[in-house]
Amino acid sequence: MRKGYWLSDDLGTVHLFDGWDDSVLAGAPSTPAMGAAADSNPLQDGGDPYPLAAGSTSTVVNSGTSVKPVATISQLANYLVSGFWAYNNALPHHWGSNTITYNINGLNSAEQALARSALAAWHDVANVNFVETTGSANITFVHTGTMTAVTNASWTGAGIMTSATVDISSDWITNDGGARDGKTGLDSYGYQTYIHEIGHALGLGHQGPYNGSATYSANATYANDTWQYSIMSYFAEDNYSGSSYRYVITPQMADIYAVGRIYGAATATRTDNTVYGFSSNAGGVYDFSNFNPTPALTIYDSGGVDTLDCSGYGVAQTIDLHPGAFSSVGGLVHNIGIATNTIIEGAIGGSGNDTMIANDFGCTLIAGAGNDTLIGGAGADRLVAGSGADNMTGGGAADTFVFAAGDLTAPGGTHDLIKDFVSGVDLIDLSSLGSFNFLGSSAFGHSADELDYSYNGALGVTTLQGDINGDGIADFAIDFTGNIALSLTDLVGAVAVTTVIESTGTTSLTQVGSNYFLNPTAGGTGPSLKYGSLVVAGAAAPWIPVAAEQTASGYDVAWKNTTSDQFSIWTTDSNGNFTSYLTGAVSGSSTTLENLENTFHQDLNGDGTIGVPVSVALESAGSTTLTQVGNSYALYASGTTSGPTLKYGGSLVVAGAAAPWIPVAADQTASGYDVAWKNTTSGEFSIWSTDSNGNFTSYLTGAVSGSSTTLENLEGTFHQDLNGDGTIGIPVPVTLESAGSTTFTQVGNSYALYASGTTSGPTLKFGGSPVVAGAATPWTPVAAEQTATGYDVAWKNTTSDQFSIWATDSNGNFTSYLTGAVSGSSATLKSYEAIFHQDLNGDGTTGAQTLASAAAPAATSSDDLASATSADLLAALHLDHWHLV
Repeated sequence: MRKGYWLSDDLGTVHLFDGWDDSVLAGAPSTPAMGAAADSNPLQDGGDPYPLAAGSTSTVVNSGTSVKPVATISQLANYLVSGFWAYNNALPHHWGSNTITYNINGLNSAEQALARSALAAWHDVANVNFVETTGSANITFVHTGTMTAVTNASWTGAGIMTSATVDISSDWITNDGGARDGKTGLDSYGYQTYIHEIGHALGLGHQGPYNGSATYSANATYANDTWQYSIMSYFAEDNYSGSSYRYVITPQMADIYAVGRIYGAATATRTDNTVYGFSSNAGGVYDFSNFNPTPALTIYDSGGVDTLDCSGYGVAQTIDLHPGAFSSVGGLVHNIGIATNTIIEGAIGGSGNDTMIANDFGCTLIAGAGNDTLIGGAGADRLVAGSGADNMTGGGAADTFVFAAGDLTAPGGTHDLIKDFVSGVDLIDLSSLGSFNFLGSSAFGHSADELDYSYNGALGVTTLQGDINGDGIADFAIDFTGNIALSLTDLVGAVAVTTVIESTGTTSLTQVGSNYFLNPTAGGTGPSLKYGSLVVAGAAAPWIPVAAEQTASGYDVAWKNTTSDQFSIWTTDSNGNFTSYLTGAVSGSSTTLENLENTFHQDLNGDGTIGVPVSVALESAGSTTLTQVGNSYALYASGTTSGPTLKYGGSLVVAGAAAPWIPVAADQTASGYDVAWKNTTSGEFSIWSTDSNGNFTSYLTGAVSGSSTTLENLEGTFHQDLNGDGTIGIPVPVTLESAGSTTFTQVGNSYALYASGTTSGPTLKFGGSPVVAGAATPWTPVAAEQTATGYDVAWKNTTSDQFSIWATDSNGNFTSYLTGAVSGSSATLKSYEAIFHQDLNGDGTTGAQTLASAAAPAATSSDDLASATSADLLAALHLDHWHLV
């Protein structure tokens, strides 16, 4: 076997001398006699005593003026089986039986171990059985000579081998073929020599037209005539394709192909689930932890689910599981091959930035700690992300992308990326993390273990993110190239959040994750809602489905526009697939929609009525009838049911939505409508202006009191007494008395305390609200006079002839009772008549005595006006200045 290039080859017609012997070293090559019989052709395959240092040869593909072709594995194998022998004018040959005996008595124990292992390596890849014997054998192993590695063989004229002797001298092993590197076991050139020489003993030639001394540039016919492809080559791997120099410890691809062509392929080699590489169960040759540096070999396997485990390396690697492919593992280039008839189903990466490539038969690729690239093939692959930011491409078929705790990328950095995910075909497996609630495109709900997704148009990626701890913030994120509508069926380890949207009829419209289902209300599962494909929640925003009901031919489905308050009704077939529109987009107040509400057994537009609502006229004093229709308000032309609905911001004003404010009057104007609103708790009013479609445009007034002249001036517009003061517009003042410095005046339904000769002064109030005429009947105010601190006001009970005197502050607001209820003849009352400058009790006399001061005696009567009138007076409305918006 050759590792060097300085030894000569001697070739005769009878004896083939591949290598050197003592005479060669002396400079006198041996020349065999010519003309031996065809059935007695001994082969001598001489040794190669000087290993090449790594990188000592350069890649030569263009040799001279010719370019070396790159052979296929089949072409390389053909040369090993027949091409080499044709070059040497010899017959291709092989053993006539698949059972071959061998004798290793001539070797020491260490050499015997190498021989047995090398024979086992050939047995693994070909249908040959080696039987050890101590007697006569087909193949005899000896260790004669000095630095010798020679195989002699004889065969018949029919090419049937009769004997072979493999002679590898002991010093070849102890000196490792001249390398003197201290290696004597499996990881040695000596072991590679045993495999090479046994290849000759099985009938294989060299990989090129050389037998003895040779150089790659001069003697290699094919560019890929290297150990990478054949252990029968003379040339190291680094002569071709940038591959790394390394001893090989198995037959290589071309060798396996060739020996299988002669004897048939092995079919029972490691048929169980086998691990090659780290944690190997295939034997020491395939355990990468036994080698430093990484070994060079070709994997042959007959069955099972097998794995190439490269997890022990921290450098970037390329792991290719295609049959006939080479992987660059553990820092070397193209050092691990997979035989052309071998299927390896899995690979495990290391901690570097690895590239892992699946074959086309369905593989499991498990990434490591680096930022790895996982590439699936035509089969259904399982791509398992590592702790780095990995790029994954599934390839053809239905692929599964697996993510585990510790192997998920944080939302703030670079994410794991799936480049070719197909919804409905591929899967994302998060099952090792527990069970997630899939929200679809909805935002997190601040519950633990939630998933949602969104599309980033700027980046062109869809992001699936998970909130594990329920804080509403994503804990991990996975990107997908393109705008992908994910559904629950795409996820393993997730359940859908099920929301019943409505179930008032025979059909329950139910959202499960991002999809909608038309389930029977009685139980069970109905069809999904489809528009060619599944309808995805949020995809038609702002339109959402709000109701569904089964029909004779399928389903009716109501959709609502959440921004414009419009509706549209679909019909579907019995499978839930859209067939037509029953309506286009119609407003919530449309009778078309209202007539369909009975189909859905519900009030779709929220007007309080299923179907067309009953109209209630609220007022019709002018040219416009303000009408409540269900939960909305219509501005009908008087005597008709024609006119717009009242709206704010384009949406219907809903009855009760602005409570305690309610619309109480409306009338058409040149530019639209004026609408009066009343606050039912404070008695305030506010006036809207709308356009001709009933849509609010501005406030004619803010919140004003019922006694405000601003409001009273607008009452004529509405043709009615809005504030209930008995007058439409500003009421005419009626002077009740003006005997002193104060003119006590009734203005509409309230009372004014004017300075005499003016219309200036406060209104009479109780609890901050104006005292309303008639509210305290039979009590009525009959006189008032200003005092140093406010006003005194005399009240009279018109049925009992009793009187009571109030004190107010300067704003006319009641502060206390100067008297309780006293009779008209009471001295207490008479003592106050002078203050009021009038005869209150009608006895013809103002007062009964001269008062020393304006102070009055305290009230003593238990018939207190407060107990009789305070509840009535408190009915005056409080003002809270609230504006309707």
